Amino acid sequence: MRPWIVLALAALPALAHNFSSSRSELTLEGNGLARLEVHLPMSEVEHLAQANRALLRHFRINNEGAISQQCEYLPEELVCRGKFFATEPLEIECRLPEAVLPQHIHSMKFQDQTIVFTGAIVRAVPGQRPPLVLFVVLAVALLAAVVVGSRWLRRRRASMANPTVAAP
Repeated sequence: MRPWIVLALAALPALAHNFSSSRSELTLEGNGLARLEVHLPMSEVEHLAQANRALLRHFRINNEGAISQQCEYLPEELVCRGKFFATEPLEIECRLPEAVLPQHIHSMKFQDQTIVFTGAIVRAVPGQRPPLVLFVVLAVALLAAVVVGSRWLRRRRASMANPTVAAP
């Protein structure tokens, strides 16, 4: 089986559910502070009560919340900027899926890395590999796609080899 077919079949379950996404960038300022800028599409903000006050509450750095925040509504998105106390090593926690949608995916840029947070992955330590759980979930999804795809191909080949003739 061609690899692109396997990948396409693995992506099919994602089409059955709505998902949402947001992005952010975390930078260290060097004086024990970090600056976080979060961009959330307006379609994700509409159902949140006082989103401009609550958005950064879903982020923690080294178990500390934001010490300051400022949000602004732009035509296409809500942008929130906050400052956090941050000493290395960093442990970043993102719980946006709890506020937005369980299928929410948040990508954060930090230095030369992109960290992805989902409903299952809420904590990350920059520089460390993603948790084993992510690889297990991806492997199971890929295996399921291969099984479903191979069954479908067997049925199709069998139906092509033994076509049924309709009675006149």
